[in-house]
Amino acid sequence: MDMDSVPTILCIDDFKPGLQTRKSFLEQFGFNVLTASSGAEGLQLLQAHHIDAIVLDYRMPEMDGEELANKVRQISKSLPLLLLSGFVREVPENLRKIVNAQLVKGDPPGMLIEALDNLTHTTFNQRRVTRDCKKAAAGIPAANRNVV
Repeated sequence: MDMDSVPTILCIDDFKPGLQTRKSFLEQFGFNVLTASSGAEGLQLLQAHHIDAIVLDYRMPEMDGEELANKVRQISKSLPLLLLSGFVREVPENLRKIVNAQLVKGDPPGMLIEALDNLTHTTFNQRRVTRDCKKAAAGIPAANRNVV
């Protein structure tokens, strides 16, 4: 990830209220967040945007987390994948080997931030400073930006 950019997290979950809550929470901690309510939609977003990490659910209709993770790995072997599931006992061993990290829905929210910090190699302060600098630069007339 570019040090001048804020990490973009793709959250994929068929439970839309949880997806929106997660998006709002992660944005408060300085992440850019894209959401998808299905594996197919998530793969489309992955192809269309630069993504720094994916948070995915296991239990989804049409394409479960294991199938999705395998398709993501066909696209990128190194993209960090974080499995967030309420059905930990159902998660196949093969999927556990594919993902970089796993959390249980209902774990303290700080654990999600900590896991994404580790996976994206950033901290909240770095993300906040980067975002604040970009906002400040946007307010400077283009002719004066090279002076700052």
